[in-house]
Amino acid sequence: MSNLLNTLGRFSEQIEQAWSDTQKLVLPASWRSITNVVVMGMGGSALGAHVVKTALQSRCTLPIEVIGRYTLPATATKKSLVICSSFSGTTEEVLSAYKQARAKKVNVFVLCAGGELARLAAKDRVPAYVFNPGELVPIDKNGTPHPRYGGGFMVFGVLGILSKLGFAKVSGGEVAALAKHLQKELPRAKRVTPKLAKELLGRASMIVASEHLEGAAHVFANQINESTKHFSTTFLLPELNHHLMEGLQFPKEVIKKITFVFLESGLYHPRVQKRYKLTADVVKKNGAQVVRITPNGKTPLEQAFELIQLGAFVTFEMARLAKVDPEDIPWVIWFKKQLGK
Repeated sequence: MSNLLNTLGRFSEQIEQAWSDTQKLVLPASWRSITNVVVMGMGGSALGAHVVKTALQSRCTLPIEVIGRYTLPATATKKSLVICSSFSGTTEEVLSAYKQARAKKVNVFVLCAGGELARLAAKDRVPAYVFNPGELVPIDKNGTPHPRYGGGFMVFGVLGILSKLGFAKVSGGEVAALAKHLQKELPRAKRVTPKLAKELLGRASMIVASEHLEGAAHVFANQINESTKHFSTTFLLPELNHHLMEGLQFPKEVIKKITFVFLESGLYHPRVQKRYKLTADVVKKNGAQVVRITPNGKTPLEQAFELIQLGAFVTFEMARLAKVDPEDIPWVIWFKKQLGK
């Protein structure tokens, strides 16, 4: 666990490395005329695209779909770019999608740290970013890097090539500023972590976010699931105002064990900001607990990554308090063995 804690503070270095690496890639000139992007990925390997899609929703000039299944959607055509994203390079759903994309002669880009996906990309001469996480991502007992702690590579693997193709308006200066902001926020993350971890310990959590923080909310919930072995999921405002509030009455014994984590922001639409206080009032009146977190970042990208970094520290501390190994995923391993080939 000490190795893991040491790497959490190096999240900004992942971003800088991935940005630098992707800007050196040579991509087909024909890709500049694609009409949409389809990202095929599962779990943490899909969350990078979720973060890009939400944090940069006003700055991406192409529609982005994030698909977590074995088959390509009908929207994946010869005018599309299909990004096959798998940190390990062994995710069977992504490998299936890769083979379908190749058979359909769709434009394919591979994002991974190695494995079968990297081997196929090299054999088929498919453009790829096969990154080397080195010491920036902790390794498990078998010497394999942990995918959920490599978010910087997964987000900027996608963002880097979209920027390279001119579809996402992000500059090198902005990336440098983001890395600097994350380093500046490290003391705050460490300071507030003990209190937040205790507030979430032993409870189910509902991570609530809007607009540019929706992807960060998904990352936070996944970190809670995998690292702390606690139940967590996400809800989006204003959508939840149209149904979930009425679902907080029963079962009362369950509602009392839920903490709603509101990821708030002064960058949200003014009407959305007003909804947060009112929604928190409804939650508390129904007996659930409320935690409100507001990032310090000045831009959507800074706020999203600040919360992802904070979530990593909070879930590490939760795991310590719960006396579980945040790097151990016994049910995932059991399931994969039962599923077989």
